[in-house]
Amino acid sequence: MASTFYEVLGVSRFASDADIKKAFKELAKKYHPDKHPGEKFYEEHFKKINEAYQTLSNPQARQRYDLRINYTQSTPPPNQQQYRRAANQQRPASQAQAPYTNYKKPQASRSASSQKKLNNYYVYMGIGAFVFIIGCAWFYNFMNAYASNEYYTEGLKEEQKGNNVEAMGYFFSSLEKDLENPKVNEKVGDIYSKLAHNNSIELFYFDLELQKKAVDASLDEESADLYRKMKSIDSLAAMYYNRAFENYESDEDKRRVGLKRIRTDIKIGNFREAMVAASQINNYPDAKRDDSVLYYQAEINFQMKNYTEARRQYMSFYGLHHKSSDALIRSALCHYNESNEDFAIGQLNKVIAQFPDKGEAYYFKGEIARRNQDSISSCTLFYKADSLNVLAAKAAVYKYCEN
Repeated sequence: MASTFYEVLGVSRFASDADIKKAFKELAKKYHPDKHPGEKFYEEHFKKINEAYQTLSNPQARQRYDLRINYTQSTPPPNQQQYRRAANQQRPASQAQAPYTNYKKPQASRSASSQKKLNNYYVYMGIGAFVFIIGCAWFYNFMNAYASNEYYTEGLKEEQKGNNVEAMGYFFSSLEKDLENPKVNEKVGDIYSKLAHNNSIELFYFDLELQKKAVDASLDEESADLYRKMKSIDSLAAMYYNRAFENYESDEDKRRVGLKRIRTDIKIGNFREAMVAASQINNYPDAKRDDSVLYYQAEINFQMKNYTEARRQYMSFYGLHHKSSDALIRSALCHYNESNEDFAIGQLNKVIAQFPDKGEAYYFKGEIARRNQDSISSCTLFYKADSLNVLAAKAAVYKYCEN
């Protein structure tokens, strides 16, 4: 196991700044947590690599670190008492150290006034030391906050260039300086959420290939493993959103990141936590101006199979937003799950009439037709949904409509 920062980076004690920087970049590419999501070893080892680089890339910090490891690796000197004992044994008896005899404690010679001044001096010294400690603590926190914001700014620049891995490196460095920084936590949650979405698309196409090629069923486990990894990334996003929510102060910031937390909790199945977060946002004084909470509450009830309540909330949301085709479609699915198939089809027809390019409506009508064993109607609807870029429809076409 590496015992020094030099060993962690794999460089010599006399390595140049350029060698240290080069070693750090190579190790960061190899051990960065984004390349190994959910694996604690890479996360912990990357922290060690980053700590070693932060110390050795700073000349003053490196000098202090070299002094410390030199001291700890050197042989401690013999006990001074042994030196005194040996010296006394070699000293002539006439020069031997005489015992302290007839010692008298000197009498106090200070007056009451001088003692009082001395006491006041001690008090002032104590107050000065206390103020100094408080000042040092404030300065330390100020510098950490400043460094955290600097790393955050650099991370934003990298994110705008599309370099999410480099951006995450800066954001994690920012959190090392100030773990509670809410805007950095929110940004890390955003990137993890984006990565989870990309993985979900990858998962879809992986499943599509399984259906298309009719390959051996053992590969289904690989698909399930990919799905678990996707959920673990969303879980990380939820953790950072939650930390940002707790540390933001304004209602506006809390509402924004709270909605992200609710959406992520729904994706990973934390429905009760999502409901609690929705209740918290609804308690804010001006919560009614943001009625997206109503839609998320409907989603939570839908996932928990409270279809009647979910349908009522979807329709309430549609009453506020008449262009929300998603609310109508979800309401139709509530009807279907309540065995009201005619109502479901009627509502999907309403969506198609009002929003003819909404492919999801064709897809769900196709699913209802397929379950009623009307293969001709279902495939016609699946092909239509596929032409409107509904990913699930493409899988349905391969699975049910092509021999």
